[in-house]
Amino acid sequence: VVATHGGTIVQAMLRFLAIDPQSDAKRAWFSPENSSLTEFRRAVNPYQRTTLDWELVRFNDVAHLTGSRSGLVA
Repeated sequence: VVATHGGTIVQAMLRFLAIDPQSDAKRAWFSPENSSLTEFRRAVNPYQRTTLDWELVRFNDVAHLTGSRSGLVA
């Protein structure tokens, strides 16, 4: 478990998706909510069992905040 600021999550997503943040040709907007969950998992690739790949399990998951005082609704 790593607790971090949204900027770190944004940079991880850009790297994960191989998006050059300096390129005008590709644009992406990531804005994770406060207290949201982003989960990466490193697992064996079923097609090449000798390699390990990262997979994105969830991004900006706020389901755990439903009904909280923050007023967020999932």
